Amino acid sequence: MPEQTLIDRPAPSRLVLGAAALVVLLGTLALVGWALGIDSLTRVVPGLASMKPNTALCMVLAGAALAGLGRTTGRRLGVTVVAGMLLAIALASLVQDLT
Repeated sequence: MPEQTLIDRPAPSRLVLGAAALVVLLGTLALVGWALGIDSLTRVVPGLASMKPNTALCMVLAGAALAGLGRTTGRRLGVTVVAGMLLAIALASLVQDLT
């Protein structure tokens, strides 16, 4: 059975993939902002605290995992690997904050 295109998929699947794309986009913009020194790209809302690089990286990884879950074909191993990377970054950030 051929893989469905985005338009052929049910609405919940399109919603999941759209949310995943938005999360990846926001995280990528924040990483680009940090890399190029553009402060406005590191803030979701002007005037609030900037998004840290590890948070932006976690957003990109979480969006990628969400996109993997939204696919109709099995991608569980890839999603599990990405979830493990997210957990490792989160634990490293927690250790950094506690020490």
